[in-house]
Amino acid sequence: MASTNRNSKHIFKSKNIKAASESLSDLFSNLVNEIPSKAAFKSTEKHKKNVLESDEKLKGELEEVNVVYAATCEKVERLQAEYDRLKKDADEKTTHDKIVLRKKIDLENEYAVLSRSKISSHDEQLKETTKMRYKALRNITQVRFTFEESDNNRLEGLAFNLVNNKTKCFAINNLSKLKPDQISEHIMVAMEAVSGTNYADIALE
Repeated sequence: MASTNRNSKHIFKSKNIKAASESLSDLFSNLVNEIPSKAAFKSTEKHKKNVLESDEKLKGELEEVNVVYAATCEKVERLQAEYDRLKKDADEKTTHDKIVLRKKIDLENEYAVLSRSKISSHDEQLKETTKMRYKALRNITQVRFTFEESDNNRLEGLAFNLVNNKTKCFAINNLSKLKPDQISEHIMVAMEAVSGTNYADIALE
């Protein structure tokens, strides 16, 4: 009887140990299975967090780049507008200077014709008188011209006496409406004023 009781206790303990062992085995198996999935979940969450942080950082940097780019574009537009304005002004000034230079050359050519006594005129008496006047005046007087840039139709000049340095300023307006002999008349009046010689004196010679 005592032997039977011992065997029963042994069987009971063996069953308990076996059940406990199986339970521990199942638990350990479940833990082993859960560890990779939990690690993978944590890894995925961390990756998502890193991606979000990276995206936010890139967005911030992109906004800064856009601000700098917009400011640069605005500056370039201002510089381009200023360049266009300056180029336009320069082109207009160049054109104006060319016109002034051309008119100055034309006037100098007319004066050269006058100095060679080749004045075109239908009045031979006026032509001869002009030649005589200029011949008497050119030895003691000189004339210098200045072209008024602000008024392309106006000529200013200075006549001066080579002997006593007496000077006289003169201006001729409405050049486009005057004939060469009319222009020469203005010039010689100024030359006479500094030379002390007048039209009547020459005409009597």
